[in-house]
Amino acid sequence: MNSNDCSGRNVSINVNLSLKDETLRILIEMAKRTLNTDVQCILDMAPTSIDSSLTTRSAIGMEQIWLDMERKEELLVGPVVVIGSAPTALMTLLDLIQNGTKRPSLIIGMPVGFIGVSECKTRLINSDSSYIVLEGSNGGASLAAATVNALLRAAEN
Repeated sequence: MNSNDCSGRNVSINVNLSLKDETLRILIEMAKRTLNTDVQCILDMAPTSIDSSLTTRSAIGMEQIWLDMERKEELLVGPVVVIGSAPTALMTLLDLIQNGTKRPSLIIGMPVGFIGVSECKTRLINSDSSYIVLEGSNGGASLAAATVNALLRAAEN
C-alpha cells in the first residue's frame, strides 16, 4: 500500500473506545500523519437510545455517517471502513452499497460474535468491494486495529 493511494481518505470505525486509550490515540495519530486524514467513529452519529428489538446503534450510525458524507460530497474518494464490533454495521454498509451509494476504497470487516457474523462476512467476501476479512466468528476491535496498524506501517515505509 502506498500512502499516496489513500492520502486524504477518511477512516471510519465502529468501535467507540475512549481517547484515553493509548493504543487508539496512537492509531488515530498515525492515520492522521500517514494518510493526512480524519478518523470518525460511526457511534458518534448514532442516537444514545433506540428500540434494540428493531436495530442497533451501530447500524444507525453507519447509515447516518455514510449518507452524511455522501450529502456533503465527502465520498469523492471512498473511505476506508473498519468494522471491529457490530455485524449490523457491516450489513448496513453492504445494504447501502447494494442500493447504489458510493463504495468504500477498503472494508476491514472483522465483527465478532455468533449471531449474523459469519453471514455478513460471507456477504462481504461475495461483494465487489475491496476487503480484508477474518472468516468465521472470530474478530473484534483489537484485530481490526492491528490490521489498520499493519497497513499504516506499510504505507509509512
